[in-house]
Amino acid sequence: MKRKLLSLVLVGLLALSVTGCGSKETPAPETPQETTENTPQEAPEEEKEADAGSGEKLVFGATFMSQSNEHFISITTGLQEWCDANGHELVVLDPDGDASIQMTEIEDFIEMGIDGLFISPVDGDSIVPALEKAMEAGIRIIAIDAHPANEDDLDGLVSANNYMAGYQAATALAESINGEGEVAFIDYWIHDYTVEQRGQGFKDALAEYPGIELVYEEVAKGNADTALPIAEDILTAYPDLAGFICINDPTAQGAYAACEGAKRTNVKIASVDGSQTNMGLIKEGKVVATASQRPHDMGVTAAEQMAKLLAGEEIEHYVQIDTLLIDATNVDEYYEK
Repeated sequence: MKRKLLSLVLVGLLALSVTGCGSKETPAPETPQETTENTPQEAPEEEKEADAGSGEKLVFGATFMSQSNEHFISITTGLQEWCDANGHELVVLDPDGDASIQMTEIEDFIEMGIDGLFISPVDGDSIVPALEKAMEAGIRIIAIDAHPANEDDLDGLVSANNYMAGYQAATALAESINGEGEVAFIDYWIHDYTVEQRGQGFKDALAEYPGIELVYEEVAKGNADTALPIAEDILTAYPDLAGFICINDPTAQGAYAACEGAKRTNVKIASVDGSQTNMGLIKEGKVVATASQRPHDMGVTAAEQMAKLLAGEEIEHYVQIDTLLIDATNVDEYYEK
């Protein structure tokens, strides 16, 4: 009966996720929205004829961690809207969380002769040889969201301020438990700069509350299915657990399902992404908060950076987008019913 209940909970989450896809993007907070780092890069003279704004139809490739994740669906939507508005073609391939498949996809893009590549690597280290091959083939590359190990060699990078996202989410969780109690952290199984910065933000925020103890850390694969049994085990081991801090929204959905199944609805949950599914859970009082990375904005910004690059203009190598905490006080502004 317990497993049947958990299945029904997850089915409900899936229904929410489907209705949220292609949702409206979180507006920018009042503070400045983008900060940039590193040195501007200019396209080589011989490549400046490929102008994304010249009316010539160009073909771009995109491969992100998983197209079953609302976060990456929203990034893709931002890219697609820009391509449609400018008469370009976007080919999207889905590695479904498999680094080896993503490497093969890049080889396929090279064979296609695409003009530009947008990527969020499943594994920032193992993807390096494939990215080097694409660069050797003359393909311009902009990474979105996640940082590959050779990010300095790419043409550009657009990501959210992941430290800020982690800090915002953990602060919201800490406040929801009045700064007291045991907290568990469900992390991502592969670490890169993005994951590490988000995790550091979590821990720095929790450290500001002496009454909170981080009692357990475990890794999942960034989805509800793998997070659910981990959360179940944590709930069993820690009967007084006060909250979960989760690396992303799908992980939080798995933790939520575990709490529902164990009838531990007093356990608070916070995470990062800003998905419509988690906004729905916030409205229902089942999740405390999610720090939105504004993924739609990331997609549009990356497309605009690529257009400048192909036109021979200088671009900032690293564009960082500020995040926005979504909780019960403002969820109605961003949730699509």
